[in-house]
Amino acid sequence: MPNLPVAFRSFLPAVLLILSFASSVHAKSALVSVSGAREPEVSGLGDSIRNEIGKAGWTAINGDAEYAAIFAKKGMLAPTFDRPFPGILPAELKPAWTDGHRACEARTATPRGTGRAQAHAMGAAEDCSKQLNEALHRRWLDLKKPDRVLHISISKRYGATGYDVTVSHFLPQAAEGRKLRVETEPASMVTAVSRAALSLLKGEGTPYDLTASRDLPEAPSATLPELEQTEADLREAHVPLPTSCEGRLPKTLALSPESELSRSLTARYGVSVVKAKATTEGTLTCRVSASKSTASGLLPMETVDVVLDCGKQQFRAGRATMQAKSQPGGLRGVLTETLIKHIVEGHCSTSRAK
Repeated sequence: MPNLPVAFRSFLPAVLLILSFASSVHAKSALVSVSGAREPEVSGLGDSIRNEIGKAGWTAINGDAEYAAIFAKKGMLAPTFDRPFPGILPAELKPAWTDGHRACEARTATPRGTGRAQAHAMGAAEDCSKQLNEALHRRWLDLKKPDRVLHISISKRYGATGYDVTVSHFLPQAAEGRKLRVETEPASMVTAVSRAALSLLKGEGTPYDLTASRDLPEAPSATLPELEQTEADLREAHVPLPTSCEGRLPKTLALSPESELSRSLTARYGVSVVKAKATTEGTLTCRVSASKSTASGLLPMETVDVVLDCGKQQFRAGRATMQAKSQPGGLRGVLTETLIKHIVEGHCSTSRAK
């Protein structure tokens, strides 16, 4: 009977070769998606690029349809959040899709009041949509488990026949990716973009930070911890009001639910209108809600939004937390001042707070 340890040693190189081959095959999977221009001359680009990547020994996965379903934008001026769950996506994503869209819809409900409030609501919808789509994309990648991710973004050059193409590459769990920008004419697009994609897969390209989060947007709440800090409060500091508003503003605010945010805003409003002699009789009754968005970019930008829903009127204010840190009263000071100015505009439409 042969010596088993010796026999095993004789097979060991073959075993290691098989394991190495299996590992290399697994490491060469790349999910490739394309977005951007819809002209007929660039249709099928994704399939052509995946074919070229396949020739180079990579297993190219088609992610075009799923990417389009996640990042689709419904609504001409701002996103809307009543889209049904796309059947192309894995069923495991449906709870996150539903919860995220409900949260964004609750935060950006049909705006009322001044044009500024409506414009702010549209911006808040964009921010919420961006955070939601990026979170869903990340969670989808977690389910697909590709080793590499390539995204090709195409845009038509204005007034020219060519295209600008940005090819991005990253590993799903990495904090940094790499990208290359290509200017190309339609006839040479497949060659130019394929060359860029393969260069990125080899580790070339310009580094960039991956700032997208897997965290879904949260539904609005009465307030946020960032708005409940008691130090450096400005409730006794008045907001300058225009003299043309004299006698035209409600005497008091009645805000619910109660919080440091609502108490600070109520007190500061009262000081401001009394000092400006701008009050008339009556009370403006509103519900307060606050929400936070985190959008990716060069740096993750965290923005806090506050909404006063006052029946027929609605007032909104938002500010990036980073921008508010150095200002008097911090984030709550900035938001309460902005809301008071918006209330003034809503009641004195021909006037502006100073």
